[in-house]
Amino acid sequence: MRIDKRLIQLYALKTYGESGPKSLQNLLVYFGSFEGIIRASLDELVKVQGISKLKARKLLRVRGMLKRAEEDLSLIQKAGIMIISVFDEEYPPRLLKIGDPPSMIFYRGRLPKFTESALAVVGTAKPSEKGISAAVEIGKLLASRGITVVSGLASGIDASAHIGSLKADGYTVAILGSGLLNIYPKENIPLANMVEQSGCLMSEFHPEAKVSKGQLIARNRLIVALSSAIIAVELSDDSNGTLNAIKRANEQGKVSYLYDPLGKLSIEGQAHSKVVSFRSIDELEELLEYLVISGD
Repeated sequence: MRIDKRLIQLYALKTYGESGPKSLQNLLVYFGSFEGIIRASLDELVKVQGISKLKARKLLRVRGMLKRAEEDLSLIQKAGIMIISVFDEEYPPRLLKIGDPPSMIFYRGRLPKFTESALAVVGTAKPSEKGISAAVEIGKLLASRGITVVSGLASGIDASAHIGSLKADGYTVAILGSGLLNIYPKENIPLANMVEQSGCLMSEFHPEAKVSKGQLIARNRLIVALSSAIIAVELSDDSNGTLNAIKRANEQGKVSYLYDPLGKLSIEGQAHSKVVSFRSIDELEELLEYLVISGD
């Protein structure tokens, strides 16, 4: 299959020019096209906000890497990985509402219909047995309501929510903090395969990219953006990622719900953290009656 010239240019700028979402936005505003960016001189490039001489030099090498970019894209497609760019009609419209949408997304499986309902389920990687059970039941409940479960395939709560959705024949989306050819954590590779069969695996990172703390944090903005609200299950000492997701939800004007079976979070605490707590699955089921989770 012939690969679109604009996709080749975008891939080259992202991969070899090391252009992140913000940098690429600024470059496109200034030059008007990928072609204009690639043809620009060093002096022209450094006039763009956020582009240092070091970044400009990396961008200069892109013009000599277009053939390699086309070859890379061909290999990625042969590996069964599909690509969607911000310029495609199928690009998730919810991502366009954040300040730094990924310029391209790599995915396997069936792209979600983001006109449908979706909720994120996140939480600690070291949950209690009750936490695991709750996450599975929440995944089942949402699936039974026809609600897409969005999570990050991490150990613990994330994996349990995906499993719950799959058990109820639901549709679930896993947003990765690594490349699709480098599933993290490795013990969740079988789960990733199951998600791919009936849902979707997505990543903004190159298919061969290894996981990093920064990438795990960055993917939270996508998990939140693709969802109408988030449900957090168990907070612990290692819950920085979950707390970041709650912060992202606040920034995007979305409600966060916390499974709090012991009622540890006071009314004052809920108001301060902008988190609504629930103590049981039955209570969550009641909340779903009032939560606006319709798609775009």
